[in-house]
Amino acid sequence: MQTAIENGLNPQAYLEYIFKQIQLQDTFYVEKLFPWSEEIPVSCKMPVKKS
Repeated sequence: MQTAIENGLNPQAYLEYIFKQIQLQDTFYVEKLFPWSEEIPVSCKMPVKKS
């Protein structure tokens, strides 16, 4: 979870996405689910704080 946070992801949304992908697909490539993957949807990202 710390890696997800450090990659700018909302941990809860990220986990929900991963579990849904695992259920929906017979075969998947685990590297597409890594927190740094460009295939993680924007809906899993944390809002950027403006200073």
